[in-house]
Amino acid sequence: MVAESERTFERPHRPLFVRLYNLLVGCLEVCGIRPSQLTEASILEAARRQAKLSDFSDERFRDPLRRIIDACHQTGRLSPFGRLMARRRLIEIAVNRLKIDEDIRRHPEILDVQIHRPLLVTGLPRTGTTLLYNLLAQDPAGRPLLFWEATWPSPPPDRATRDTDPRIKQARSLVKMAYRLAPQLPSVHELQPNGPEECLSLTLHSFVSPAFSMLADVSSYEEWLRDLDFESKVAAYEYYRRQLQLLQWRCWADHWVLKSPVHLAGLDALLTAIPDACVVQAHRDPAKAVPSVCSLFAITRGMATDKLDLHALGARAVEICADLLDRATSARESFPDRVFDVHYPDLVRDPIQTVHRIYERFGYERSDRMDAAMATWLADNGQNKHPAHRYDLAQFGLAPTTINEMFGPYCERFGVAPELPRR
Repeated sequence: MVAESERTFERPHRPLFVRLYNLLVGCLEVCGIRPSQLTEASILEAARRQAKLSDFSDERFRDPLRRIIDACHQTGRLSPFGRLMARRRLIEIAVNRLKIDEDIRRHPEILDVQIHRPLLVTGLPRTGTTLLYNLLAQDPAGRPLLFWEATWPSPPPDRATRDTDPRIKQARSLVKMAYRLAPQLPSVHELQPNGPEECLSLTLHSFVSPAFSMLADVSSYEEWLRDLDFESKVAAYEYYRRQLQLLQWRCWADHWVLKSPVHLAGLDALLTAIPDACVVQAHRDPAKAVPSVCSLFAITRGMATDKLDLHALGARAVEICADLLDRATSARESFPDRVFDVHYPDLVRDPIQTVHRIYERFGYERSDRMDAAMATWLADNGQNKHPAHRYDLAQFGLAPTTINEMFGPYCERFGVAPELPRR
């Protein structure tokens, strides 16, 4: 058994119940018995049974679902517990989709809800997006997406019970389990059951999202997604917009405040599906951002596999990051006035003034209440809230020269300067 102090990305934490499950199921599989079936038919059948619903209003999701499953089998290298996790996650996504579609079918007026000038933050991880998102969420006129409603959008929240919804308790249990499976996770991405969270989960419900790369190595799915036609990407963001309409139906605010790095991949589709969306793109030295992406992939995939190749993961993460930034840069040529750039050093040096610049650029109205709330949040959420999580390029087989070659044009285009080591 490995001591907790010796845990690394290659030797991830394994609670006793996970080790026992892998051992037991491994023995059953030797005998030809596989308890967790990872097939389209079994996942959709389980979803229908769990949701007590049967009608998917639009079945275009089936093709991407099949491709995700196939990729898990081909390159996922899932452990027995990892296969159980993947199955449960895909079932939960399908259940959510059934419930969302049923809500809209029963209440078609949901589609009349106006999503007015949502403010979205995007950028690679560790570029300051979480800091910026939490500051923007302090605006009393804003409507941040909360963790529990992102995880289970249906039934739509009601303003009167939003702070007491039973899904908050479910979310606490879910976060507790996630931290039990991956104790390193809070240092990379803190989960707040009743706090602002990325809208990444909403993108999963179309089964068209780069976020599935966090589940496992799904290379063939990633290649398919990269070559997907524009109309299909817009359709996925139209489904994303429907979820915002559902969530806003009984819980209204002046504008949404949202955030996710996955929007880099489909910025043109997002801005087409939501024509008045306002986007902030955060920038930072890729030598700082890329190893953070590698670390996140290693932690989330490490929960589901015992066969992590960190150098292969690093090489793939560099390709993914470069592709995300290239796609976002290309998309911006068609929407030159819809995206505002924020540089990490400026954000850290004066976070409140950075928010003021964003509001001035897009014409949102500031208030003294918001400024006070941002100051309070900054005072309560210092950088040392969680233990430092150590990772670097070399852990993932990467060198600074590789980063310079891959991201040189991006850095030049947006004026991203290398960060000097702290003394």
